[in-house]
Amino acid sequence: MMVARMAKEANRRQPFDVLHYTAQCTLEMVCASSLKSDITDDPQAREACGAIEKMCAIMSSRLFNVLLYSDLLFTLTQRYREMQKVRVKLEHVVNPILYGKREGLSKQRLENGYSEDEEHYRKPMVFLDQLLHMQRGGQDLEMQEIENHLYTIIGAGSETTANQVAFILLMLAMHPEVQHRVHDEIISIYGSTASDLSYETISAQTYLEQVIKETMRVYPVAPLIGRETIETVKLGDVIVPPGVTLLINILTVHRNKELWGERAHVFDPDRFDSAQYDAKKQHPFSYIPFGGGPRNCIGYRYGMFAMKIMVTQVLRKYLLSTPLTPSDSLRLSFAVTLKVGTGHSICVKRRANVVQ
Repeated sequence: MMVARMAKEANRRQPFDVLHYTAQCTLEMVCASSLKSDITDDPQAREACGAIEKMCAIMSSRLFNVLLYSDLLFTLTQRYREMQKVRVKLEHVVNPILYGKREGLSKQRLENGYSEDEEHYRKPMVFLDQLLHMQRGGQDLEMQEIENHLYTIIGAGSETTANQVAFILLMLAMHPEVQHRVHDEIISIYGSTASDLSYETISAQTYLEQVIKETMRVYPVAPLIGRETIETVKLGDVIVPPGVTLLINILTVHRNKELWGERAHVFDPDRFDSAQYDAKKQHPFSYIPFGGGPRNCIGYRYGMFAMKIMVTQVLRKYLLSTPLTPSDSLRLSFAVTLKVGTGHSICVKRRANVVQ
């Protein structure tokens, strides 16, 4: 659907912020995979995209204002009232799905009885179904707790992937030679027909994976992550006691010349070519777009495949360009996730001989 929606931009032939399209697409994907619900072209879903972005901006403003760390003080601010309005927009999308499934499960238990040993319980379930079946102390989870988990998975799953794909498409538009190689790989695997994507074909797109990895290195959409010390740690001349939250600047790590060489700031997908890149020789935490250690992102496999699918479908139909050049220094903004402050501006042109 995202590719079809972008058709109007091909007619205009003017730069546009592709994030508007990737955000709606990833929200639909997360709702389909985690809630088993189709919200395609739902007007409230489009509002929810803006709500998620607004929520991230509010969270970011609170993160960098120590006075707002206090819940009591925060509830007295205009930002808190704005956040409540944003939450209502998300509830309009999530709650009908949540309460509808909860009602269906309750009805099923009344009619058929329920045991976790039954065959239907052992079958694979989407995230929402798992939450509804989950119990603590013999009791179902409270609905408020389930809602909070859903908002987390929807916000994190859609916002990060949407922004990263927007960066990937912008990089392809800024580097035509890279875009050409990715498209050649797509043609070599799928041909010029509208053949379906599969696990095997997506896995075979190794150069696209290099492009994605390099984009995540230069522009990691989660540039800051927090880790709490569980024991006393010495960092240089500083002693950090237990219970302190440290922020790790992934953007700086990924552009560190001691780790990535003199061209660390240059976008070069070939650095991840298996012929020259050996992860075992790199510092284990020199590349952490999904975090690292036991607290790394639980959705990194999902995210990688989602990004590959989205980029493949766009490049199959459109040739990308942008008024920006590789020599331009992008003005970045941060609101929980990394964005281009002036927008991820690209133009799209329909490719010839594309099967509709």
